[in-house]
Parts: sequence; C-alpha cells; structure tokens
Amino acid sequence: MIKLESLTIKYMYGSTGAKDISLECARGERIAILAGEEGGKTSLLKCIAGLYPATGGRVYIDGADITRKKIKERDILLVHTEGGIIKTRTVRANLELPLKIRKYPKEERQIIVGEAAKNFGILPILDDYGYKLSDDDKLRVALARTAIRTPAVIMFDDVFRLAPHAIRKAMFLEYLPKIRALRNSAVLFATTSLEEAMSVGDRILVMNFGIAEQLGTPGELKEYPASVAVDKMINPYKNRLTVSVSDEGNGRFIRIFNKLYRVPCPPSYAGREVICSFSAVAEAGGRLPISDYFYDGDALYIRCGGIVARAGAYPSDRYDISVDIESIRLFDVATEKALTF
Repeated sequence: MIKLESLTIKYMYGSTGAKDISLECARGERIAILAGEEGGKTSLLKCIAGLYPATGGRVYIDGADITRKKIKERDILLVHTEGGIIKTRTVRANLELPLKIRKYPKEERQIIVGEAAKNFGILPILDDYGYKLSDDDKLRVALARTAIRTPAVIMFDDVFRLAPHAIRKAMFLEYLPKIRALRNSAVLFATTSLEEAMSVGDRILVMNFGIAEQLGTPGELKEYPASVAVDKMINPYKNRLTVSVSDEGNGRFIRIFNKLYRVPCPPSYAGREVICSFSAVAEAGGRLPISDYFYDGDALYIRCGGIVARAGAYPSDRYDISVDIESIRLFDVATEKALTF
C-alpha cells in the first residue's frame, strides 16, 4: 500500500507543484490521476519516486515512512512520460539495468527480460540502441518495464503521450488489459486523457494546478463533481451558464432557454446567481439553426446558440433544445465549488 499525507512540493523559485495531497492506494488497486497540462501530476509522481524533495507531508509504503529515503531504497517503479530510456544503451541493457542494480544473476536477468520482451512484442528490437527507437517502440519498452519486477508501487506518468496521435487510442486499448492485470502492486496512473483515466482507475484523483480537487470513483465524479474544474474534466460536453435563482412561490427555479426548471435549494438562494451545469438534448426538425456538429464515437453532438447538445445519428439543419433535468448541478459563483443542500 502507498499512503500520502498532505504531500506538498514547492520549487526553489517559489511555485507550488502540488499542495496537501492525501490518498491511500492498496496493492491491486488502481488510482488514475487526471489533470491538464501543468496540473501537477508529474511533480507528484516524481516526488513520490524521490526525484523531487517533499517540502511538506509524508509518503508511506506498506507502513514505512520513505519520505526522505534515497531513490534506490524505495520499492517503486516509475514509467516515465519520455520512456526513461538511455539512448546509448540497447533495449536489452535498459531493461536489465534495474535487475543488475539489485544483483540479479546474469542468467536470471536474461530470462526475465526475454519473457517481458515476448509479452510486449519487442523481441525484434532487443539489441537496438535507444536512439534508434520510434516513439511507439519507446512506449512498448517503457511498458515492458512493468514485467521486469513486481515493486510495491508502479506509477505511469502519461506514458501514452509517447504514442503517435493517430494510434494512441489503439495502443492504449492494446495494453489496457496488461495494466489492469497488475494486481500485486499499487498502481498510480497519471494522464491527461479522460478516456484513459475512466478506463484504468478504480478511483480517480482530479488535480488542477497542483490542487487535489476530488478523489472518487468514476461514477461519483461524473454524478457529483465537487467543483467546476472537476465537472469540466469529467463531463466535457455539459454546458455551464451563470443564472439567477428565482422564488416562484412553490419552490426555487432557474431559467434556461426561457423555460423554468425547479432546483432543490433553500429560500435564501432566491435572487442569488449560481453556475448551472447541465446536459442538453437536441431534437431534429425544430426552429434553431446549428452552428457546428461533431461525433464522439457513435454519439453525435451539435452546437446550437452556444449550447452543446446530444442529438440523433445524423445531423439536421435545425433543432429544438431541451435540458436534461436530472443532469443539473449548481456551483457557487465565487468559489466554483458544488452547492449542497
């Protein structure tokens, strides 16, 4: 198990890489860390691995405090964004290196590396030097490290960024079963991809500029985002408008598309502005012209009057837009945190 207690990373020039990060991840569990560029995920993983010093908090592995331990004293495997491949060594030598450091006999090293190379489809390039590798081969070599040994913690730092854009999804789906099969280690999987995070993580930690916004299951984050930042990452096709809450005598309402929708909030919210997040549905043959449309998998989405809505299978010229009432979530305008009543 890995446990983080209020882990904080500050750089020498004063910037904060991550602040007060706390979580527990048991062996056999996978926590995805979802963040945008400069979100803090790489700083967090490098600090856990010992590459960056912690300026606050603690890191425990199986109950032992490793916060100040040297890199080689931590039972951690970090699969780097750039592959972590030494360009002047062969693929075989790169894979053997952690075993060599741990004094494995040569014959045993060769057997372990041979099996890993076979499982990850890199037997033909074992004797190629790192500088000769294509981006997708670098990714395969990086992932093959997970089959070399079984540490307490395995961490992936947005490794599928190594894959060319056109085949990133295909390579992810190819190796997803192998990542899910890592049952003897605690797995932290950092990524900028929502699809990868939702597919890998038993739970997901959403980070935003070094801050832990929310930790929960994919379903919890989707249905009950704790902030606008989480909602934007987890529900990219929802709409967000600043609206006023009105008291109509029989409850509180918000107005969207000139229609009133009842919301569960106390009378004190009457006259108050809130951020409303909602999903919209489009019906073809209506009055409103569309400005754009796009597909996400088999789902068609249209843009109409600044609103994104899910539509039928084929685009039409005009639509009527309606709000999915069950999808409505309210956030405070000042803090952008979810309002709970």
